[in-house]
Amino acid sequence: MKRSVSLILLSSFCAVAALAQQSDTSSASVVHVATALNHLTVLEFHEPVTMAAAGSSDFQIERESNKVFVKPIKSGAATDLFVWTASRRFAYELEITQEVKNWPPDYAAGKKYPLVIQTHGWDPDKFWMDGPWTTAFSAQALAGKGFLVLQVPDPDSKISDTAKEAPRAMAAYESAIAYLDQRGLIDRNRVGITGFSRTYWYVTYMLTHSKHHHFAAAALADGVDFSFFQYMAFSDVAREFEPVYGGPPYKRSMSRWLKQSPAFLMDKIETPLRIQTLGPDSVLSDWHWYTGLSLLGKPVEMIYIPEGTHILEKPWERMISQHGNVDWFCFWLKGEEDPDPAKAAQYKRWRELRSLKGRTTSAASTQ
Repeated sequence: MKRSVSLILLSSFCAVAALAQQSDTSSASVVHVATALNHLTVLEFHEPVTMAAAGSSDFQIERESNKVFVKPIKSGAATDLFVWTASRRFAYELEITQEVKNWPPDYAAGKKYPLVIQTHGWDPDKFWMDGPWTTAFSAQALAGKGFLVLQVPDPDSKISDTAKEAPRAMAAYESAIAYLDQRGLIDRNRVGITGFSRTYWYVTYMLTHSKHHHFAAAALADGVDFSFFQYMAFSDVAREFEPVYGGPPYKRSMSRWLKQSPAFLMDKIETPLRIQTLGPDSVLSDWHWYTGLSLLGKPVEMIYIPEGTHILEKPWERMISQHGNVDWFCFWLKGEEDPDPAKAAQYKRWRELRSLKGRTTSAASTQ
């Protein structure tokens, strides 16, 4: 278990948005900042930076507008960093560590933050502003809204297309939540998760199988779920799906499909779900989740981007996908709504879903 947690923490985002609080201009407190070798850390302020100086050449320091960029270039390095703006000076202690997460800009020790887990892909040699992909991921924007964001890698490829794959991913997510909760960093009642492509399956598996954690909200985008419907609709997935269940969805292996396939267990889902579909095939592939959860009276929303590609490129499509997820998690995890009048209809729908969730929760508790 400890080894699993270590892998999760190694996988977390290596961008730190440390937005300094400027309400107390006389403050001389020193802020500790953990970063990773050859990774970029971003310190963001409320006003332009006039000067930045570090006590060691083992860190590359650059400034632009209201940001300071820090990149350690030597293992084991540590130093002091001083940043000046027009109104005050800020002091930091920089340290290289393997335990780096995407912190909220107003991070304060002792405060428990809402957490969003981004699944599917992590590379220690790359710096990502949003995540490994442009579809669904919004790490920096979420951090800017006061979330702690954790990017989690996929299970070992050696167990791909086996019955161990999805449970292994679920164990990793559960371990990460338990560890961060134990450290007092998160509010475990305000945790969201994003699934994209293959991790669509992992997330729906966790939502239907986990006995240790309930998510406050989830977002899915254009993926496989190893369901009976996708098996029948797309003949090319048979070789991939059958090893997971020990055979096709009939005869002796049918019982395993019924017990393990998330789509057969969607009645267990109590988490509000936002589903993004990208193009006609994606709508067909994921339609059973929208109709099934709707028929069950569960809070679910489906977004259709008609010309969307698997990895979204067009700015407006990315806005719908990425910023839509930011709004979704802010609504369900923080109770916040964007006052933009253009989003009024969106929040009207979501408030109706929240009422629906309240009714289904009450009904479940009386049974």
